[in-house]
Amino acid sequence: MKKLTYLFLALIIVACSSDSDDSSNDPFACADFDETTSSSIARQEAINYQLEDYNELVSLYGDPIDDGYFSYDNGGPFGTDFQFAFLFEDIENNSQICYTVGVECVTYTYSVGCANITSIDDCTECVNVQYWTRIG
Repeated sequence: MKKLTYLFLALIIVACSSDSDDSSNDPFACADFDETTSSSIARQEAINYQLEDYNELVSLYGDPIDDGYFSYDNGGPFGTDFQFAFLFEDIENNSQICYTVGVECVTYTYSVGCANITSIDDCTECVNVQYWTRIG
């Protein structure tokens, strides 16, 4: 009876440990930036985190006209925030679209105006370089 119980428990464990669609094993599942993250790794993490959203923006507006990795020192106990931002050109509406991916899996996509610019640093509505510092 004891062996039968162990066999039953083993079967349950094997059945419950099957592959799932959980992305927790994906190294790019969540953009987890910090001071050790290089700009190129941050860019790839930002793209891969919400690949469908990023690809939709590319299909609508083409490749980003600029992008960058930025940090903001909050001071005090909150430390430093990090984000990777992409700037797309919306030719039809003569404006730009800002897509940012921050720490803790936070993304934002919004129209920022900023017509006739080519650098994300010139679009304070996307990344206010007065507060945010470009990394790399």
